[in-house]
This record gives sequence, structure tokens and C-alpha cells, in this order.
Amino acid sequence: MTETELEVREALMGRTIPMEKGRLRTMGADDYRIPIGVGDGADAVRFLGLTQHSKVLSTELSEAELYRTVKKSMHKVGRSLLLIGQPETPACLIRYVLTRPAVVTVRYIDDIPVVTSWAGRGLTGWISNLRAMASFRKQLPDTVTFAEDAAVPKDEKIKRRDFRREVREMKKQQRAEKKNERQLKRGKEEFRKKKDGRNDEQESGEN
Repeated sequence: MTETELEVREALMGRTIPMEKGRLRTMGADDYRIPIGVGDGADAVRFLGLTQHSKVLSTELSEAELYRTVKKSMHKVGRSLLLIGQPETPACLIRYVLTRPAVVTVRYIDDIPVVTSWAGRGLTGWISNLRAMASFRKQLPDTVTFAEDAAVPKDEKIKRRDFRREVREMKKQQRAEKKNERQLKRGKEEFRKKKDGRNDEQESGEN
């Protein structure tokens, strides 16, 4: 599993935090709050993993120019998504009514620009990927095209020990989230009890 896959997986499971202008970002190690985001299809991602569809981009633009261009295109097809571990990677989250949500990313792999659509595995995952890629392609300017026959380079995998560390951090984060939920619930109950107690005192004083 690559670093990008790890973060996309988190986003598709709903572990995101809202930012300004309607954007989202994935959660970092220091984020201890109840996440919000995509819930539809989260079980498929959790138990079956991710499916992806990639294409090489053909362009004369520099890396910085390409990133600025694709970010504008992504803004028209989905919700901007910041991958906290790789903030330079343009990404967006697309929700669908009948199929699962998808994430689109653009990365340089071995100095080759690659666009990838990600979704949870299953009967509708590949449909979501095709829809996402088609929507993204329609919004691209003439300066960026899909190189249909170009071979997509393989992304570098995370070392197994690094992956295990990531999993441990993920589980630690999940435990912290559950703890925060319990504390929030307990705080609401205590506040309600105190409020009820003050109301009872006021009624007694009036009597």
C-alpha cells in the first residue's frame, strides 16, 4: 500500500475534517476529534479495500503549472481534498447518488504526471472510477490531455514496517475518537443534570 492509498482510504471512510471554503482534509496524527465526511461505501473500503483507474497525462506545462491547472478542473467536479501527508498532491472528492464516492488525484510518478480515480471495491466501485475520470477529463483545458496508450508507472509501495506503524497510528486515532465521543456524551449529561438541578432550586425558592 502506498502513502497515497493510505490517505485516500481514510478520506473514503469519512475520516476528514472540514476547512474553509468547503474544502476537506484528511486527519493527521494530532487530530483528535469526531471526523465527518463520506459515509456511503465506507464498509466496502474497510473490508474490501480500494480499486483504482489511472491514466498518464500529456502536457507541455511545468509541474507547478499543471498542478494549478488540474486544481481548477477538480474544483468543478468535486470537493477539494487536502491530503495532509502530501499537501502538494491535487485531489478532490466526488459524491454520487447511486454509486460509491470517488477520489481523484494527480501525482508525478517517475517524473510522469498520472491521474488516478479511487473508490471502494465492489459492484459499483469501477463505475464510480469511470464516471470520475470522465468528469475530470471534460473539465481539462486543451493544454492537458489523456495519453491513452501510455503505460502507467507503478507507485512506490510503503515498506511493510512503515505500513504496520501507520496501522497502529490509525487504531490509536480511532480509540481516541471513541474516547472523545464518550467524554462529549458524559459532558452533555452532566450539563443537563446541573441545569435540571438549578431549575429545581429555582422552583423550590419560588414556592
